[in-house]
Amino acid sequence: MADLVGGHVSMMFLSILPVLGHVKGETLRALAVTNPERSKLLPEVPTIAESGLPGFSAAIRYGLVAPASTPRAIVERLNKEAGGARRR
Repeated sequence: MADLVGGHVSMMFLSILPVLGHVKGETLRALAVTNPERSKLLPEVPTIAESGLPGFSAAIRYGLVAPASTPRAIVERLNKEAGGARRR
């Protein structure tokens, strides 16, 4: 993001939250969102599909990993807690 704000690169794909302040402060311009629907955080920004690439959609996926030797009880607890965090 530093290179984008600094003018060293002309565009990037980034998630909304880290750039929201820059977009609202007008130091960066959001061109489109990669979701199938517009973002509630930036409703004025079109989707890439609306911008001329019908059917385009991309999402960020995160993973939670632990060493293979992690005890099963700990893996199950982490899974439970991570799942609960998603619903909060």
